[in-house]
Amino acid sequence: MSNLEDVKETKKKLLNFKNNKIIFLHCISSYPTKDKDLNLNSIKLLKNNIKSLVGFSDHSLGYFGPILSVACGACVIEKHITLNKKMEGPDHKISMNPSEFRLMIKKVREAELTLGKNIKKINSSELNTLSVTKKIFIAKKKIIKGQKLKQNMLIIKSGGKGLNYKEIKPFLGKKLIQTIAKDISIKRNHFK
Repeated sequence: MSNLEDVKETKKKLLNFKNNKIIFLHCISSYPTKDKDLNLNSIKLLKNNIKSLVGFSDHSLGYFGPILSVACGACVIEKHITLNKKMEGPDHKISMNPSEFRLMIKKVREAELTLGKNIKKINSSELNTLSVTKKIFIAKKKIIKGQKLKQNMLIIKSGGKGLNYKEIKPFLGKKLIQTIAKDISIKRNHFK
């Protein structure tokens, strides 16, 4: 029940109390909150604008909201839990029972695993595929020992071991120490 300026003002006041261990929770105070009203992209907006940890206080039914909140950057999830949804009180009907809560935690952990880390690199599970699909340089025709390697002597094909486009440049213009037959990949050991 606040806008971005309200949140910024709240952070400023909390910092005045010398409290810098703050986590803001995005929340829609509607019981239950419809999925279409969750506006989970607000989590990203808050993270970028208030430079604080951000979580999600969820009043929706099920675990779809909490899972998506993790994808948006939530580091904390607050969810109502009850021992019996038929108990009297305003929150029991929208709360999770213990088994639903355990399932939500399991699904959130799976989402975190699926999201991975904030890095881009070759994944170890890709190495086998990379070895057979990597684009490498192949001799377009027979190249005689002592010739200098030129770009027009080469073609690119998928798979196998050999020099790729990132690795070939230092070897262009160098003399070969052995003859390379047509369709053989270019390797480091073909040069001094």
